Amino acid sequence: MAEKEKPQTEQNVQNSRANKSGMIKTVAIVGILVVLMATGIAFGVAKLVLSTTAKAGGATETKEPGNIAKLGANYEAGEFLTNINSEGGLRFAKVKLVFELSNEKVKAELENKRPKVDDTVISILRNKSFEELRQVDATEKLKKEVKEKVNAFLAEGRVENVFFTYFITQ
Repeated sequence: MAEKEKPQTEQNVQNSRANKSGMIKTVAIVGILVVLMATGIAFGVAKLVLSTTAKAGGATETKEPGNIAKLGANYEAGEFLTNINSEGGLRFAKVKLVFELSNEKVKAELENKRPKVDDTVISILRNKSFEELRQVDATEKLKKEVKEKVNAFLAEGRVENVFFTYFITQ
């Protein structure tokens, strides 16, 4: 009887090894399938995000040349470096301005009145405090003020827009 139990035990061991081996294979296959599915999902999401970004970027690029084409006559008002109104010591503003004009005639008028344009821009900047220029809407307010004051002494046309090509305060 002892002999019969021994082969059964060996057979049980072999069966349990086979079951463990089968279980390991099953877990490995399921693991590989999960990894493949995760990779596929990640690829799909990445492709979707990139195509959406490319479409948005393409739309922006398409609009950009159209906006440039619609830009009217322009005049480089120049670079201005001046100290600004500040209680905390010396502070400076350095800006470069470009004006979009209503017509080409304004360009010649602005060139003739260049000293007045420069004085106007510098006066506006000098009267601003460092705190005012650091505000979120400071550049928009400054653009509006420059536009209004320059247009006040123009006869041939007007400044339609003011653009800062750089704006530095220190």
